[in-house]
Amino acid sequence: SKGRVIMSTFSSNIHRVAQAIEHGLKYGRKICVIGRSMEKNLEIAMSLGYIKFPRDQFIEAHEVNKYEDKEVLIVTTGSQGESMSALYRMSIHEHRHIKIKPGDQIILSAKAIPGNEASVSGIINHLLKAGAQVAYQDFSEIHVSGHAAQEEQKLMIR
Repeated sequence: SKGRVIMSTFSSNIHRVAQAIEHGLKYGRKICVIGRSMEKNLEIAMSLGYIKFPRDQFIEAHEVNKYEDKEVLIVTTGSQGESMSALYRMSIHEHRHIKIKPGDQIILSAKAIPGNEASVSGIINHLLKAGAQVAYQDFSEIHVSGHAAQEEQKLMIR
């Protein structure tokens, strides 16, 4: 993408968050992590040594506008359309530092939990109205279940 890439998933899915960060770094993007639970879980995983990234490649939300759009990956909360999440606030231009704009590529890397379909549809509508390109489960091959398959569960039990 020539614009900013903004990926949202469950903050507890550290493996997926790490994959996004790895790809962002591979393509020379600075990483901005937004959302309390996302920040907290990533910090814990890094401090325990589960994942390792150069800390100088991370930027704060207020620094994003100092970089060209093509140099930024934002990893955030809000994949379920929660009204107080960072992504939702970005989508309706109420986030203090980040506003969704044309050219942004949004990746919703989580299926809607049953019962959240309306809120997920709502945030997708806000993102599209703001001019972003949105990749999500109905139109992209981007989601892999965070739950182990039967054979994987057997390996864990051994």
